[in-house]
Amino acid sequence: MLDVLADDRTKVVSLTITGNGYYIDGHTGQFDDAHDDVRADLNSTRAFSTAWPFLAEALDRRRRNGIAPFTVLSCDNLPDSGKASRTALVSFAALRDESLAHWIGQNVAFPSSMVDRITPKTGDAEMQLVESSFGIADKAPVVAEEFRQWVIEDTFCNDRPPLEEVGVEFVTDVSAHKLVKTRLLNGIHSAVGYLGTLAGYQRTHEAMGDPVIYSYVEQLMREEVAPLLPAVPGLDVDAYCTTVLDRLCNPRISDQLSRLAGRGSVKMPSYLLPSLHEAAAAGRPRTLLTLAVAAWIRYLWGYDLNGAAIEIQDVQGDLLTTLATLGKYNPSPLLRHELFGDLRMVPDLVHELGQLVHSLDTRGVAPTLRRYLWSDHRELLRR
Repeated sequence: MLDVLADDRTKVVSLTITGNGYYIDGHTGQFDDAHDDVRADLNSTRAFSTAWPFLAEALDRRRRNGIAPFTVLSCDNLPDSGKASRTALVSFAALRDESLAHWIGQNVAFPSSMVDRITPKTGDAEMQLVESSFGIADKAPVVAEEFRQWVIEDTFCNDRPPLEEVGVEFVTDVSAHKLVKTRLLNGIHSAVGYLGTLAGYQRTHEAMGDPVIYSYVEQLMREEVAPLLPAVPGLDVDAYCTTVLDRLCNPRISDQLSRLAGRGSVKMPSYLLPSLHEAAAAGRPRTLLTLAVAAWIRYLWGYDLNGAAIEIQDVQGDLLTTLATLGKYNPSPLLRHELFGDLRMVPDLVHELGQLVHSLDTRGVAPTLRRYLWSDHRELLRR
């Protein structure tokens, strides 16, 4: 691999390693150089476990051989993937060689990108689908939906491949595209994950097949999240909402709700809580956003509304569960956690959250949602 990375024919190296693979502290924005994987890579000369020693070593070889560096293109779902990849690589290189870190910082391009395509976690169902359809016993197939969107900042330090020929959109600033996607897909994913799990569903299409949850998701997107988003040239946000609804209902590409609900301490502050912060600051409707947070709080109790155990997949799971159950219908202990910022200072929000958690726990998901939905079918939903 290092020989390929160091070869002058390699112009771009893309990363698809998930957010945890960047080792960026969510509170400080700095590289976690004390992480066990990072320390192990620093002490190893051949058996690397992360991407950063491969990239650092390859770029060092190119530097010493007078070869132009490659562009590092992050395709991961991070608020600023270019900044994250720059921070991680330069920081790791500095632990080995300050001059290398300086050279990388001065010469390597780290464009941000936005990639939008649902690819559920591979499980038995996906492996069986590939084997029955193609006769291939693939133990790690990647199943994806037909929809795809890839937007990249046009900032490269070496030759740029003509990716526009296969549908990639190049822009000077990808932040607005990324904001629309993370708020209207990833944020909604979290809401569906928590509400659907509490209601006893296992997959996205099952939860979205519930007409009350479907109506909730549609109104959450169109009435509370979309109005907070910036205008993006060439993008019809209302049409994008419709597309997201169709994608979430697709039974052939249905995500596991356990995956959508996992890592809430990372996802919620990135994808959903910012919308609640902005709605509260602007005096805009926020009830449906608050409902999503209430569902997360109730989910953190560790069992669904039928009493079935929930495995909390979160690095801060134990602490968050302790805080959520300590307050029960009073979310104040949990809202003091730094993940929530100053939300506890929003007038009436703590009380509203407590009421919603109580309603979800005692009345159930559908009855609680019905109380707060409005539509041309309001009376039908209330029955």
